[in-house]
Amino acid sequence: MRVLVRIAIGNATRKAGVRSAPRFAQKLALTTRFSRSTSQHDRPNQLWGRMVYLVDMPTPESLTEFCTTFETKIATAFHQHLLDPTVSHETISDVRHSLQEMEQRLKNSVVFLKQQQNMCTPIGRLSDVLILEILEYCVLEMRKAWEKNDGLRFPAAFSLSSRWRSIAIGSATLWTYICLPLPLNLLRLFQRRSRNAPLSIDATIRDRLRTDASNEGAVMGEFGHIVRQLIPRIARLHLNWDEGWSLRYDIKDFLLGIFGQTRFSSLELLRISNEVDEEENPGFVLDAPVLKKLIFRTMPAHLPQLSSQNIVDLEWCLEEMRPKDVLNVLSQFRSIERCVIVNEDPYIGSRNPSFPVISLPNLQNLSLSYFTPEDLKYLIDHLDAPLLVSRTFGIFDEVVNGNSWEPALASILAPYLRASNEFRISDKRTTAYIFALRSSSGHQTDLSYAGWTPARVPVMSFARLAQLPCDLTSLSLDVQYFPPTYDLVKALTAWWNLTHLRVRTRESEFEKVLAALEHGPDIVCPRLKCLDCRWVKFSSDRMVKFLETRKQLGVGIQQLAIAQDVPDAERFVDLLDGGWEDEE
Repeated sequence: MRVLVRIAIGNATRKAGVRSAPRFAQKLALTTRFSRSTSQHDRPNQLWGRMVYLVDMPTPESLTEFCTTFETKIATAFHQHLLDPTVSHETISDVRHSLQEMEQRLKNSVVFLKQQQNMCTPIGRLSDVLILEILEYCVLEMRKAWEKNDGLRFPAAFSLSSRWRSIAIGSATLWTYICLPLPLNLLRLFQRRSRNAPLSIDATIRDRLRTDASNEGAVMGEFGHIVRQLIPRIARLHLNWDEGWSLRYDIKDFLLGIFGQTRFSSLELLRISNEVDEEENPGFVLDAPVLKKLIFRTMPAHLPQLSSQNIVDLEWCLEEMRPKDVLNVLSQFRSIERCVIVNEDPYIGSRNPSFPVISLPNLQNLSLSYFTPEDLKYLIDHLDAPLLVSRTFGIFDEVVNGNSWEPALASILAPYLRASNEFRISDKRTTAYIFALRSSSGHQTDLSYAGWTPARVPVMSFARLAQLPCDLTSLSLDVQYFPPTYDLVKALTAWWNLTHLRVRTRESEFEKVLAALEHGPDIVCPRLKCLDCRWVKFSSDRMVKFLETRKQLGVGIQQLAIAQDVPDAERFVDLLDGGWEDEE
């Protein structure tokens, strides 16, 4: 038998009573690997076995021997001395105390053995880093329930074992989210365990701080003292006043009083929700010198007085916004770089008074949804943002009849279409259209158009868009229905510089596209090189006819992207000036 011995040298540290690391590790883990030759009656492959000897590991037999000797000595001493009636009461008490200490020591050993058993399981061998990551996911679920007022319930994983509990208690990041008001004992717990980590606070009035009437003043005083200590560490703050007023104690005024007296030196994100409160807060001052992001779902009158010079990210969501409301708010935040405004219930029939143009010199990303075509056009015309590179617009139109909606749409898209080279048009179950424009310089514009009711939006004719000056090279049409072929011919003729066309539609509608590209005598899209129709079902004979026609006109297709299941696809190869691609 051939024996190979592999010695594993560990990284054990030197401790009192422990031998040097290399020799100890050599003795602890000796791995022998052996093989034997096989006869013709054995399996053809060599059999490899593995044996691990833990030299210094005590065996159950040695423990049994130790316990037997230990118990025998105690029993012998007990019978020889303690059964003597002359033994004093003090001696017996000392012996009882010693036995209790030994009992406790044995219990500690039992706990130690269980811990070592846990280390033998897969979960017991996880690193502290992985355990912390698991606990962070558990805390996310805890926070979601807490935010919904389902109560504070610590994850069961916190108590999975003493090791997991120790990691949970010692990891400050797990204790940085706090919903106020919170009972004092829990507030102290979160304050202590979060140490100096940045905090995320959700202040709400859905619950009042439960206290006895006799000591309410003292409790609220200590509560306020702890909150004042936490304020310099708050990085994210949500003021949620949507749930109504507390019955016995006005926690809203109490918190606002504390917030107005202390500087939020670390606050970077402020979120305010207040849709039910009709009362303004003119005296609410928030000192937040490094505030960068403001999110609010309330009337502007409910906003605190704060410095806006460092705010670069603004989000506002409300119902029945009018253009003048939006412009008034934007005029207070001239340093923003990103702005999202969502008008959940468009105001119909608003009159737009004269208003000066608002200059936003740093604005790069703008989203305005959902406004009537007239209100959206008014807003765009009254914003001066020279650095704007990303725009997202949403239109809700009150009445959609025929093609009456296209002129308003064209007037909004016109300046952006002129500077773009890629245009995507798609419909959403015929109830809305989505337009996307991209330029080679990185500018992008997205616009969605929907009717006030979920009724079907009429098929777009493309006629008005085709009249706008542009220099498109790429066009994507993902629609269920196309206008008549002559409308398509007019549009594609205007977009003469197209080199790439992508189509996704019904088989019957795809025929309109092919017919338009075959139209003569003037050649439609003479520079078209690539046709991408991998999401369209079509007849192979019809595609052959189309490719032949384009080739005869001297403007053959160079690349054809099709689905893998198209029959007789090899027939297209000789009709292409370049090649063809299967859907991957």
